[in-house]
Amino acid sequence: MLNVRPTDIGPLPKQTDLFITDDDVKVQSLGAASSAETETGAVCSARSGVVPSAEAEVVSPPLLSPPPPLGSHASAESDPIAVLDGPYQEATAALDKAHKKQQALVRRLARAVRLGETHTLAQLEADLGRQLSECNDRLVELCKAGEALRAQPWSLEAYARAFEAACRAESLAVDGRFPEYVAFPFSVQFHLEDGYVLVNRHKVNILRPVALAKFIRDELDRRERSSFNAARFRQALIRAHELLSGKDPNRPVSLREIHHLLSLREGSGAAGYSIYQFAFDIYRVRKDGLTEGRCHLAFIQGRRSTVTVPTSNGGKENLTALQLRWEPEESRVSEQ
Repeated sequence: MLNVRPTDIGPLPKQTDLFITDDDVKVQSLGAASSAETETGAVCSARSGVVPSAEAEVVSPPLLSPPPPLGSHASAESDPIAVLDGPYQEATAALDKAHKKQQALVRRLARAVRLGETHTLAQLEADLGRQLSECNDRLVELCKAGEALRAQPWSLEAYARAFEAACRAESLAVDGRFPEYVAFPFSVQFHLEDGYVLVNRHKVNILRPVALAKFIRDELDRRERSSFNAARFRQALIRAHELLSGKDPNRPVSLREIHHLLSLREGSGAAGYSIYQFAFDIYRVRKDGLTEGRCHLAFIQGRRSTVTVPTSNGGKENLTALQLRWEPEESRVSEQ
């Protein structure tokens, strides 16, 4: 067995991490996502709906009493999204309307004070008191709707169909079955009862299927636009092949073995540099070109221990190994 040292591979291309916002930018090397999970202040943004990946215990408020009927939207077949779109949305709209009336009265009161309109203060005080009471009533209704929302179980089959339909609408190719999917190159794991989704190991609170599919689409587009040093990645693949093959260019080397070695190079293991990210890097390097100096990288298709990589025409290829084809030095001299 070859004694391979990960440090012999050389530097890998820089990657732009997931969930980078306009305000918070952090660039990390391949395989550094595991450390980024603990540094979510620089990587995550409240605007994107991402929260730290550490699973904090969420305690729902107790039900003080059985929730009353909350309109025609709620039914035995409803799920939390249906309750959210029905009774909870209605209660939120009513509270917002009452709050706006309260703000208007406060502005009138401030104007009366500024102008010294003492004869209007008593009426404004009475009107404001009634409006505060109405706001409190609307808040009570909202809390009751929230109790119904938290008590409503999920319809998992219906949710899965809604999520898959939303992904199709966003032109997202997803593989797998609920609760685990792959929207290349992101893994998607649902934890509906706990109120979050893991998108590429990042905890996301977006549960509405249409909004979640849009979020994944935006992150995929951002990843496509991120910087990628194709030449450095080709060099890393060539060095990994030489180490694993004993510098035998004709020997096919498993892509899974190469991925394992590259992940060790960064010291974070496969969890830090996922097989999906590795496949995405292969996809991008194939678009850029497979020749580095005198060496041409040849990816071999197979059926075992494969790495699934999308093609430029929207299809998929199952790649299993890498071979190196070196151009003879004499041919380069004769061409010159």
